[in-house]
Amino acid sequence: MTSARWTLISGIILTLGGFLGILAPLAVSFTATLFVGWIFLFQGGLGLYAAFKDADDRGWQLVMAILGIVLGLSFIINPLGGLLSLTLFVGILLASSGALRLWMAYRGSFGLPRWVLILGGVASFALGVIMMFGLAGSGPAILGLLISLEMVMMGSALVAMGWRGKAAAPQTADREDSVNA
Repeated sequence: MTSARWTLISGIILTLGGFLGILAPLAVSFTATLFVGWIFLFQGGLGLYAAFKDADDRGWQLVMAILGIVLGLSFIINPLGGLLSLTLFVGILLASSGALRLWMAYRGSFGLPRWVLILGGVASFALGVIMMFGLAGSGPAILGLLISLEMVMMGSALVAMGWRGKAAAPQTADREDSVNA
């Protein structure tokens, strides 16, 4: 199979997975929380290993390793608590990102039209506030909804790229034939 065909197939799978996630955003949120918990736990384990192998940065590595293990275990043992804290963290991150973009629009455009920064800043800030305070009944499900929407957008982009690559392949072959003749 060609690369374009694999891109198309992966885009279709990602898009379908995103649409399924939109139907069950809470399940996606819990899955993401457990995934993040296992990543923290794995990072903590590697950090412990590194702390005992490297005498120079042992203190800092030990603190980060213990923090990773504690955070990972808390997300895995109590996924609802982990989901709430992860949602709060993402909300703070989005609100901060939005506020920064609004400040950038106020100070100067940084090579972008100001309206782009203002629109993106307001959207990120509003979404962050909605996530932080659970407005509109969003609560924990909003994290899964955002992940699912991102999957749909990324999958759609891959489908377009795969489709375009598939359609472009015969044209380049025809061009090469006419050049060789």
